[in-house]
Amino acid sequence: KTTRNNTIMAYVTLEDDTGDMELLAFSSAVERYSSLLNTNTAVVVAGRISVRDEKAPQLIVNQVYAIADFTGGTPQAVPQEKPRRLYLRLPSEESRAWRRVRPVLNMFPGQTPVVLYFQEPGIKRKGFCLPDEDLLKELREILGAENVVCQ
Repeated sequence: KTTRNNTIMAYVTLEDDTGDMELLAFSSAVERYSSLLNTNTAVVVAGRISVRDEKAPQLIVNQVYAIADFTGGTPQAVPQEKPRRLYLRLPSEESRAWRRVRPVLNMFPGQTPVVLYFQEPGIKRKGFCLPDEDLLKELREILGAENVVCQ
């Protein structure tokens, strides 16, 4: 699926004998693992769970292994960089940009502090997220790279 920001994402249903789950693969995962995300392909998927009130839990894809290449055990989590702070500059709390950014931030829950600076009326709000490369890419496309700073 092509998003409003002209990036590619995919909804994939992963199922086995016990049930199924929807996977959400952002552009970097689609590019990296599209050859493995096919019908009747046995895979092991590592990622994180996204839980939102209005939808069933989804797994946000970080890694996909062909079952033949998987050596057993639990897939290692994607290494995370040392926690840092994310700064976002937005026009206002009523802006279209904020209406687009808020659900994106909710899809990446985490412990990294986020400082939201709303230019009108010049106030700051705080929150938390997981500054994944897909999150940062999406935020830069919505807000512009100059309005998304990680330190």
